[in-house]
Amino acid sequence: MMNAKQLEQVYLACGATDLRRSIDGLAALVKMRFRLDTFSNCLFAFCNQMSLFNEAEQEADARVAEPDIEEITYKRKKRVDQKDEMLSNLPVETVDYYLPEEEQFCSECGEHLHIMGRDIRRELKIVPAQVKVVEHIQHIYSCRGCEKYSDGTPIVKSIVAEPVIKGSMASPSVVSYIKLIPAFPPQL
Repeated sequence: MMNAKQLEQVYLACGATDLRRSIDGLAALVKMRFRLDTFSNCLFAFCNQMSLFNEAEQEADARVAEPDIEEITYKRKKRVDQKDEMLSNLPVETVDYYLPEEEQFCSECGEHLHIMGRDIRRELKIVPAQVKVVEHIQHIYSCRGCEKYSDGTPIVKSIVAEPVIKGSMASPSVVSYIKLIPAFPPQL
């Protein structure tokens, strides 16, 4: 690092300078255009770095009017049912998750809870020489009494096994078949 007290001269290069050049490119500019030694106790400063960002304006024809509104449109094909189509020929195994009987009572009023819905998570399961779909059905309970006579209705879900990879259809058996390849293989 250079000390400011040791500087003999400060040179300011005015005009457009392409500051995208490397340090070697700027040093060559100092040697060739200004015929100065880059290793002397001098500081070289370059101006007009905003000209880098105005290149399009400098190159554009000023006589051509710019468009007021540019409309960009595109279409893409939705692939909603592709996963269902792939799984349609595989056997399906269903695993239901219910609340235990002693927990099927409302925490607010004590009335018996009923099944109001369910969440289904699908994952692929590999059994040697066969692949099948396992549907994990999580039943969701609510209280009819609170629905009728109260402003808030408690909703309770049964406990379900967590997936190996969240949001994926991979089961433990599928993950065990995957071979991990290092991102940077060792050099031989």
